[in-house]
Amino acid sequence: MNILSPADGELFYEIWIPVLDYANTTKKVHPELPKIVRNMSVGLDKLYSIAEKVWEDGEFIDRYLDAHPSLPEEHRQILTGWKRRVHGSFMVERHRRDDTIFIGGEEEHNEKVYSVIGIMSSLYELFPSFVLPMFIHATLVPWKGKIIPDGLINAERIKFGPGIVSTYKERFLKAKREGKIITSL
Repeated sequence: MNILSPADGELFYEIWIPVLDYANTTKKVHPELPKIVRNMSVGLDKLYSIAEKVWEDGEFIDRYLDAHPSLPEEHRQILTGWKRRVHGSFMVERHRRDDTIFIGGEEEHNEKVYSVIGIMSSLYELFPSFVLPMFIHATLVPWKGKIIPDGLINAERIKFGPGIVSTYKERFLKAKREGKIITSL
């Protein structure tokens, strides 16, 4: 399956939205915003800038967990896993039946190939095959043995020539041949 189960999709947002709200409150990213709750109308640019503050601070998750000692154990385990996130620029190279292939990440991960699934929508819906390959900025987080984006993906509209397309295709094919497609973080 190329997305989380409906229950896990709901759980993701049940965990992630309060983290964003806490980051906005403690880091005063957008102090004009009221408490961030699910389904409120907040511009993606604002949410993206709040998430950037979470991911650029290597100790933020620990501080969040310390400030919320009554979180359910499952939430704590998931959030602890997010400290292994991969943040950076990726090439969305192709869709497969059960996943979407992301290549790149932080500078030291730029050759790595990741198997990523969507949260509540397939990544195919966000990036139809006819627009691939596509260059994006994203954060990948672990989720119960899979890899998902944090829900905030910033896509670049860049047209790639055949040389770049071929290079990324070869990276994927090499990782597939060598069994090096990363399926969990």
